[in-house]
Amino acid sequence: MVTRSKSINLFLMDGTANGRIKCTLANWIGVAYKVPRTELDK
Repeated sequence: MVTRSKSINLFLMDGTANGRIKCTLANWIGVAYKVPRTELDK
């Protein structure tokens, strides 16, 4: 069985791992965001 590697790009929008994060996956047109509830007003 051949395993394929994937490239994930995580952009730390606030410069910290506990803040907002934008995630993109190579060869995928979607974008995922991770936003803590306390930061939703930003």
